[in-house]
Amino acid sequence: MHNAPSLRAPSDRLIGDDTPVALTVPTNRPSIHGITPWSGLALAVVAFFLIAPQSPPTADLIASGQPAPTLWSLRAGPVNLLEVMAVVLALASAAPYLVEPARSFARSALDPILVLAVSLGVAVQAVALLRGFPTPRYVPTDVERPLTMLAGYFLVTRSIHDPRTWRIVSGGLAVLLGCAAAEVVLVHGVIGHTQFFTAQGREALLITEDSLLLIVPAAFACGMLVERRTRGLLRPAALVLIILAAAAVDAFSLRRGALIALSVVVVTRACVLPRRALASLIVGVAILGAAVALIVPQAPVVRSVSYAVRSATGGQADASTAQRSGERRDFARNVTGASWLVGKGMGSPWNAYEPGPREIASYGSGETAFIRLGWHATGLDWLYKFGLGGVAVILTLLFVGLRRGWLAARAHPCNGTAMRSLVVVCPVLLLFSFTNIRIAFVSGLVLALISTGIDLNARRSPAPSA
Repeated sequence: MHNAPSLRAPSDRLIGDDTPVALTVPTNRPSIHGITPWSGLALAVVAFFLIAPQSPPTADLIASGQPAPTLWSLRAGPVNLLEVMAVVLALASAAPYLVEPARSFARSALDPILVLAVSLGVAVQAVALLRGFPTPRYVPTDVERPLTMLAGYFLVTRSIHDPRTWRIVSGGLAVLLGCAAAEVVLVHGVIGHTQFFTAQGREALLITEDSLLLIVPAAFACGMLVERRTRGLLRPAALVLIILAAAAVDAFSLRRGALIALSVVVVTRACVLPRRALASLIVGVAILGAAVALIVPQAPVVRSVSYAVRSATGGQADASTAQRSGERRDFARNVTGASWLVGKGMGSPWNAYEPGPREIASYGSGETAFIRLGWHATGLDWLYKFGLGGVAVILTLLFVGLRRGWLAARAHPCNGTAMRSLVVVCPVLLLFSFTNIRIAFVSGLVLALISTGIDLNARRSPAPSA
């Protein structure tokens, strides 16, 4: 006879505990390792959309104004295919609750925080509509970002019921993003041509949003390296190569924001180590940097990194620096009065009093040289849409959620490595989520993994005796 399954609730488990849980999956539906057919289909949908670039991989596609021929370009009216599938899977997963109304809906740890965030967005949007700011033409473009984020969050939180699935999905997130970026670099940057030339006259290796999403595999590699989750010499060397390869791609492609985000994530991830490991990492990086600077002072990667840092900090006079400086001045002229506190809502364009080249201003939403929706200066999109008050509330909610994830990561050392990496990359991805649909989607996946990680790590307080 088979042993009876454990009757502990999901909140009574650690991530490392692989004991089957009977209450996580209804007994009237077949499952493998806690994955029902609908959960498996949802995770497959997530994987397919995860590896598909949303931005055009070459400059000629950007100039044509046509969307890249990927899954993200498949739409059903105003919504993309991912959102349609999320609704279909939500209805399918809700069918048992219609048959058994007494059954309680499955909930995840960060659900209340997301409900509060959505409520804040609705309130800000209502106030903006009363003030007449949003333009109907641009509202779908802006609203699609948070909707895609919520779709990714829903698909993952309702599909993970046991620690083994959590480990597979979290590791698969990093592996798939790394492989997707490597494929685009190989096809369009090495074998083919991106036809996009940087300010230094070289052809960029990568121009899609993958340059930023590389922070996810880099953070996982850094976490495994500095927390000593590997043995021998080959595996640590491979992890170092992953981090260096991500930095090299961003440097050669002159992706300023991505390179700074990668640096912040790697340094932050390294700072949560024991002092001895952190000191070893700092000494190793310092020695490597000094050797490169002394031996090959004119190496292309060194010049690219130097140029990217100077340009991002305003120390380099170029078109990118002028664009961002002009946006900051335009921001001060577009935001007045109560808009500083409550913002102007999603779908509100802004006037460019200092117009820049359209090819670096447009996000594919029908913008012109004088009327724009997106911002290149990091963080201005959140401030413009939600104001200082809304951003303060969002940061508070984010801090509460990430703190819960960080504390839950301490419950189990092994999977805590992945949880800490997810907590580190989450704020960076959210910061850029309004610039790209796929980045918003990955942000939702990271939030979902943190939430389900909390679910699987948390222990329920013992009930008081009668």
